[in-house]
Amino acid sequence: MSSLARAWVMDVGAGRRVAAGTHHVVEYMLWPPIIGLPLAPAHCPAVLIWRERILPSIDLAGLSPKRGPVGDAWEGAVVLAYQEAPGKPLRYGALRVYAAPKETWVSNDMACPLPEESVAFRYFTSACFADQEQAVHVLDTTKLFSESLPRTPTTREDEAENVLRPAETTAAKDVNREAAIAEDSPEKRQVARREQAQQVIGETLAAIQREVGLERVLFAVPTRDRRSLRAQYFCGVEPNSSLRGFRFQREGPSLFARLVAKPQHIWVHAGNRLRLLRLISAEMRDLLGDSDFCAASIFVRSRLLGMCYGDEFPYAEGLDDRRHQRFKDLCDSMARRLGEIAA
Repeated sequence: MSSLARAWVMDVGAGRRVAAGTHHVVEYMLWPPIIGLPLAPAHCPAVLIWRERILPSIDLAGLSPKRGPVGDAWEGAVVLAYQEAPGKPLRYGALRVYAAPKETWVSNDMACPLPEESVAFRYFTSACFADQEQAVHVLDTTKLFSESLPRTPTTREDEAENVLRPAETTAAKDVNREAAIAEDSPEKRQVARREQAQQVIGETLAAIQREVGLERVLFAVPTRDRRSLRAQYFCGVEPNSSLRGFRFQREGPSLFARLVAKPQHIWVHAGNRLRLLRLISAEMRDLLGDSDFCAASIFVRSRLLGMCYGDEFPYAEGLDDRRHQRFKDLCDSMARRLGEIAA
């Protein structure tokens, strides 16, 4: 690092910020389309398409024992350039960020010791400086995208410490993933199943938005005490949308409480709106708006996994039987796939 250099500081979740020199930062993408990878490491759960290239999408929050609940909103991705060795052509990867990156000037007198944290996270760090009384890790972009994590023993409940594969090998077709799962501990198999389930949910929400034409789609899951459901997965719902506060009690006469009492679907449209909206609180109606919507409860055997909801808001063109049937088909397919994972 020179005596004074420009860098981009990025919020990577879990209370951490990282930095990369301006020569590494290529582009900031807001809410880019991503493709999830089944059984991928926690720090590289997906790839994204950028300028007709497939890039690994690194999520450094996946290496943190302080990671927030799954489904916390991330803002976008920063495309970073790197070289595997001097003189080699530039290669590219994407880093998930939880806020827009900010440009700053860094000087040598801002250097500080590396915090005592996750060994895996430190492996990607080349230096550290203090900014606003917080340590900012300077990324080694070559290690981040082209090298494996070392196998490091840990006493923490941090599954990410044992993620061993580099980002570019997570999609390798010649890896026998089923054999690898069979050799894993029950805890790792449970993590793998959870990641597969999240993948199925994300794919289904994207398919509903794309194939049914619904603007806002979400999946609500039971809370820890299973007395209510709250929205946790989203597609087409802006970070500041009030719909992210979607939540309802499982008990009572409300429309959604009745819906999740058993496996079923509902379509609210002009012909039944007045009758059905009487079963929805005024507060919930304010969240949903005035457009048609579809919803379905998702069960695996007799256990409620969640509820899928989608609407046309802010439009009010109205759904038709064909689009409603496609919504039902996609939700039924999601329930079957989640059942296979659970089995």
